[in-house]
Amino acid sequence: MSLLESLRSSSTRNLLIKEVKDFYMHLLSKGARILFSWVPSYVGITGNELADKSAKSATEFLTRPIVYADVRSAVNQWCYCQWQEKWNMETNNKLHVIKPVLSHWVTELNRRCDVVLTRLRIGHTRLTHKYLLFAESPPTCSHCGAILSNTS
Repeated sequence: MSLLESLRSSSTRNLLIKEVKDFYMHLLSKGARILFSWVPSYVGITGNELADKSAKSATEFLTRPIVYADVRSAVNQWCYCQWQEKWNMETNNKLHVIKPVLSHWVTELNRRCDVVLTRLRIGHTRLTHKYLLFAESPPTCSHCGAILSNTS
């Protein structure tokens, strides 16, 4: 878009164009008469046309707004990769054995059912872990006396 087209446009994100428009309006309010005209001074000169084309493409790149959704998606992807890298180092974690790749566990269940399933997956049941909550001795097998736990 040429400068004249930019000035004619009702909306622009380019601050310099906004300043020129504001100054133009200020001068008009003071009674000034201003005539803009396009002078094709570089027409037909290959080097100048190439320079103009390059300058135009550079300004179009700079004035293009950043789309929030694209930034958010890129940040989310970067965060996920960082999280996965840290998770890959958690090889002694019980949950890592069950779920080595981070992703959502899609369930159609309510929160309570989700908690129960997660506890079963990692072996945290009332039988094996109640003693931790109540500061008791760990439960033992009534037959052999071994401590009941899920350490596999």
